[in-house]
Amino acid sequence: MTSNEPTYQLIDNLKRDKIIVGECMAAIPVLEKTLAPAPQQSISQMLTELALIFGNPWDDKQAATMAMRLYIEALGDLPAPALVYARDEYIRTKTFKVFPLPAELRAFGLNYIAPLRMALFRAKRVCGV
Repeated sequence: MTSNEPTYQLIDNLKRDKIIVGECMAAIPVLEKTLAPAPQQSISQMLTELALIFGNPWDDKQAATMAMRLYIEALGDLPAPALVYARDEYIRTKTFKVFPLPAELRAFGLNYIAPLRMALFRAKRVCGV
């Protein structure tokens, strides 16, 4: 198997290896569980933690409730580890100290899950799932 082979040939070769197929079959449920969306409480908790660091950007309870819905909508499909990563990376990499926008957190979260999604896609291809 060389790197000059087309991808479909590489996948066909991997499908013939029972050990690799077995490992892919074992990895699929782990990756699916890891990529499962976080509960809304995880998003609320992350926003509470960010508000402690950057201050609460909402003036009243109605604005805070509306903002919470928007953040949940924007981040609701991300898994809990991606939310933690997004929070940590925002805190670590931002030089200005303002509350993050949903898109900023989402970008960090998507960076976290991209290799996991690719691994799941490839494992499923090798296993024929």
